[in-house]
Amino acid sequence: MKKLFFAVVVLAIAFAVAGGYWWYLNRDRRLVTELVKNAAAVIEKKADDLPHAGVFKFVKIDELFDQNVTLRCHNPAIEASKSRDELKAMVSMVNKFVTSMQVSTENITVDIAGNKAVFTFDAEFSGIAGGRKEDFSNVYKINGTAVKNDGKWQISSLIAEEILQ
Repeated sequence: MKKLFFAVVVLAIAFAVAGGYWWYLNRDRRLVTELVKNAAAVIEKKADDLPHAGVFKFVKIDELFDQNVTLRCHNPAIEASKSRDELKAMVSMVNKFVTSMQVSTENITVDIAGNKAVFTFDAEFSGIAGGRKEDFSNVYKINGTAVKNDGKWQISSLIAEEILQ
């Protein structure tokens, strides 16, 4: 009976150690996944956003994005390396032209090697734009990289390819 009890205790400890090790190994993967979701939330605009919401977005951009970010997209045509301040200006400009915009992220995959992560996800941008209040909905496959700076993950590049519906 004691041997059986001892075996069960050893097995339980082994499972606990293995689970903790698995959690530790996947920690960065979870952090990068959250980074992608938080970046999508910063780009969103709600129709009832208060004026100070832009200040909050600018603070979040400083946290979520590397000092220089490479952006590439075919529609709309963008191919540039932007500083955080230029990225803030782009987000501000988009917010002026859209009444509301939701960004949903699906199928996020993350691969990590050292202090660099490569991620891929599907994103749908939908909302209402312009003075005519036109509905829009665009789906993109987005590939990106993130780097770990001072223990924090930050997005360093985003490449978007439109998925035709």
